[in-house]
Amino acid sequence: MIFFFLISSLKADISGKLLFGYQGWFGAPGDGSDWNYWKHWSFQNVPPDCNSLTFDFHPDLSEFDSDELFETEIPTNNGGKLNLYSAYKYKTVRRHFEWMQVGIMYESPLIICYDFS
Repeated sequence: MIFFFLISSLKADISGKLLFGYQGWFGAPGDGSDWNYWKHWSFQNVPPDCNSLTFDFHPDLSEFDSDELFETEIPTNNGGKLNLYSAYKYKTVRRHFEWMQVGIMYESPLIICYDFS
């Protein structure tokens, strides 16, 4: 699922602008998607563990509701389990778009163009 959206000036060049892209391809078991597995979070789409992760930084999930989070088996410093999200959840994708519309870039299917000229 990839979406594109352009904000600001529609000038023919990109001079003085920043472009951001979003690919909504992260998935998790139980998210309601057809694939129903850990999509793009780990190598070979296996359950994420410390040896199979395909991301460098854990996303800030502090604004996510519990129905958007999917627990892994990876332990956290506070004794819990690491949570991840799925871009199949409408509420999650909607939030990503809202963040990008106010200039906060996160992961999402979108291109935003800001005109700084």
